[in-house]
Amino acid sequence: MTSYTKHNPDLVNPLIEKILKALGDGWLETSYGNDSVASVSRDFPNNNSDEDVLEIFLPNSKEYNADEELFNTYSIRALESNEECTFDTLEEVIEKAKEIERGYPKVKRKVDYEFFLRGFWDSVKFGYVPDFENDLQANSWGLGIAWGNLGNGEPLLDCPKFLSEFEIN
Repeated sequence: MTSYTKHNPDLVNPLIEKILKALGDGWLETSYGNDSVASVSRDFPNNNSDEDVLEIFLPNSKEYNADEELFNTYSIRALESNEECTFDTLEEVIEKAKEIERGYPKVKRKVDYEFFLRGFWDSVKFGYVPDFENDLQANSWGLGIAWGNLGNGEPLLDCPKFLSEFEIN
């Protein structure tokens, strides 16, 4: 959950929990300290090296005041199209996210297991950023970081949860 005060954690953390529960696997809390509002997002693996990202931005206030960077609506943005929609309710933004998700094919993400493990261990212990030879290694390391930050245990190749989400290289 977000701890950035400008995101208004008392307001937004319960919303993050509800969104993550409603949307399920693939969604992560991705709030960034320089942003005015908290966010959740997911990416959709595809056959290209780039991934399509869907982001939901959450309100940080009950009132709107753009000059003070206070927002009382939800926004959803699909990065590959740069399309952005605004909604007044949590239910509306969840329904739109599900609608967009239905339009994406179910493709498993390729992962370099060695770099995934390095990312996992960096998230829980080391904090080291390795040198990458390609995007697959960098993306795999980032996924390992996210896996560890979510509180998952070490991903073993015989772990059904891990194997169901990725195509191992």
